[in-house]
Amino acid sequence: PLKKNRLERLSQHELDVAIDCHASFVTRKGGGQRLNLSYKNVEGLDFSGHDLSEAEFVGASVVGGNLERANLSRANMFGADCARANMKGVNLTRADVRGVRFTRANLEGANLCDADLRDGSIMTQTSAGELEYYGRDNAATKFDNTNLSNSNLAQARLSRSIGRGTDLSQANLEGAKLRGCDLSGSDLRGAFLAGADLTDANLSGCNLQGATLVHAVLEGANLDGANLTAAHFHHKDLALAASANNIVAPKMLSTLKQSVEDIIRLHKMWIDSGGRKGSQAVLREIDLSGLERPGIELSAADLENAVLVGAHLDSGSFSMSNFAGAMMSGVYLEDADLRGARLTGAVLVGAKLRFAKFSEMLIAGTKGRKWPASLAGANLSSADLNSVDLTGCDLTGAILSGVDLRDAEVARAILVDADLTGADLRGVDLSKADTRGVIGIRDLQAEAINRITGH
Repeated sequence: PLKKNRLERLSQHELDVAIDCHASFVTRKGGGQRLNLSYKNVEGLDFSGHDLSEAEFVGASVVGGNLERANLSRANMFGADCARANMKGVNLTRADVRGVRFTRANLEGANLCDADLRDGSIMTQTSAGELEYYGRDNAATKFDNTNLSNSNLAQARLSRSIGRGTDLSQANLEGAKLRGCDLSGSDLRGAFLAGADLTDANLSGCNLQGATLVHAVLEGANLDGANLTAAHFHHKDLALAASANNIVAPKMLSTLKQSVEDIIRLHKMWIDSGGRKGSQAVLREIDLSGLERPGIELSAADLENAVLVGAHLDSGSFSMSNFAGAMMSGVYLEDADLRGARLTGAVLVGAKLRFAKFSEMLIAGTKGRKWPASLAGANLSSADLNSVDLTGCDLTGAILSGVDLRDAEVARAILVDADLTGADLRGVDLSKADTRGVIGIRDLQAEAINRITGH
């Protein structure tokens, strides 16, 4: 029978030669051969950045390997061991990952869309004719203690795969099957769980801050002690949970001691008088969904962790305001003034931001010092950023996948580690921005070359 410690060990040189042959196979050049690492020991080796689509990894030991941003689409990884592997940004679309062990692996930004995540196990026959498990004693795909932040797991079947303490922050879990899953204590900040099946799931102690749970199935779920600050959900769905004791949830407008109109009026007085009269608008953790106040003046307001889903705030003044962690999906902020505003970690999925200003704010009395706006770690996927001003804006780690950035100004913008996959960048000069570690630019460049060459 096959034993893990008896797998044929490959050197880095042997692997590199095999990868070169696979490259010819992928491009259908002469002499090409599909990469087949089935039942091979490739622990700790470097696969980073290579096109490994359709490769064979059945039963392979890839423990501690470096597969960062490798293309493993349609690869067969059945029963492989990827524990502690660096798989940051890996493409596993339509891959067979049944029975794969991802324990303590880094899958940040990975794409597992349409991947087969069902259980699966390799059986071997002993000399006595008996069947036994190869590698380990169960058939479950395992993601326990795995970093899956910013990953795409839409429609995935994960009922038994995810273990406690998993990092699923900013992950796309739309329509995912998480029935009966034990997610207790997991990090689900900013996760997109719209339509996910969480029936009988254990979400106790979960951090769901800024998560989207609209139309999620929560029947029989345990939400005890969950943090739902700035989360977007329907109360009727939450009511179906088996237990929701001691949760932290957005506050309703009815909890305010003053009307919104009075708060806005006193805030304007506070601004106009330089703080001598009136009072600052503090709307932290308040649910203001659907608020309609075009042209509102709320500069330097505190809206941290507020919920502003679908709010109409076009042409509003929000310079130097604090929207950190706010839930702002579908918000209307066209032509709004957000100079120097703080939107760190905010959720702006599908937001309407045409002609909005996220540039630096000149600070009075500082001899020209400017305060930059921040969208660091914000989720702006599918947002309309056409002709937006992002001069000097901090977008470190921001999710900008599928955004319309046509004719945007990005001079001195910090786009380090931002995700620009599928973004429309026509008319954008990225040479003036800091694009170190940006995801998606190479794909855009390849598309442009293909258009020019006609391929």
